[in-house]
Amino acid sequence: MFLVDLANPTNATISDGHAVGTIQNHERQLHATFVEVNAGFVPYSAGTIAPSWGDVDADRDVDLPLQINGGRATFSEMPGFRPLLNNGNYHGAAWADYDRDGKLDLVMPSYDSLATHTLLVHNLGVDGFVDAAPALGMDVQGHGETPVWGDFDGDGWPDLFAPYYTYIFPYQCFLYHNNGNGRSPTSPTRRA
Repeated sequence: MFLVDLANPTNATISDGHAVGTIQNHERQLHATFVEVNAGFVPYSAGTIAPSWGDVDADRDVDLPLQINGGRATFSEMPGFRPLLNNGNYHGAAWADYDRDGKLDLVMPSYDSLATHTLLVHNLGVDGFVDAAPALGMDVQGHGETPVWGDFDGDGWPDLFAPYYTYIFPYQCFLYHNNGNGRSPTSPTRRA
């Protein structure tokens, strides 16, 4: 709000020279508003799955782990994805096209040191998904946190940092250097 005082008019008279004005905040109209929608999420009650947005089917609608976005706030279960979860607990998730084949892949660290193994869900496109972690030595058991993909050495291939609680098994975090052959990351650099 502001105050206006008018005085000394030229070729006019002032009947009331005092006024209060208000500047409207148009930014309020530009900010997002949110409403809850029933998106039809398929429940996963066996454990936990961390959310992470990624366009796994390249249809320009971002998806979540286990959930395909059909557009207009409707979701359905990804075919062939649930069996890879093996009723486990996963804490943190991150999408990246680690083999640069044009399809997003997903890493999900375990959050149960007794039963759950970390998943590296390789997206095969129309052929579904496969867990690439065992073949790559990445199927770690432990209490993982949110992983981060990034090209730490600047070679154009996404590398992976997978943090785990260090006061319990496996007592370390892992830094996986992508070997750039289009297939898989290399063995981890331990004690990251």
